Amino acid sequence: MSRVVVAESPVDRRVAKTRRALRQALIELTEERGLDALGVGDICERADINRGTFYNHFADKEALVIALE
Repeated sequence: MSRVVVAESPVDRRVAKTRRALRQALIELTEERGLDALGVGDICERADINRGTFYNHFADKEALVIALE
C-alpha cells in the first residue's frame, strides 16, 4: 500500500501581504489605544484594506488576535 504525501501549497503572496498588514495594524493600534478601544474598521483603515477583505481572512478581531499568538 502506497502512502500519498500532499505538500502544503505555498501561501499566495497577496494573502501573506494582507495578513502582515492586518497584524501590523493590530499591533500598532493596540499599543496606541488598547485592544478594547479598537474595532475591525480601525484595523482595516490602518492596514489600508476593506472590511470584506478582513472577513475573508478572519472571522472577527479576536480571530486576528489569536492568529498573532
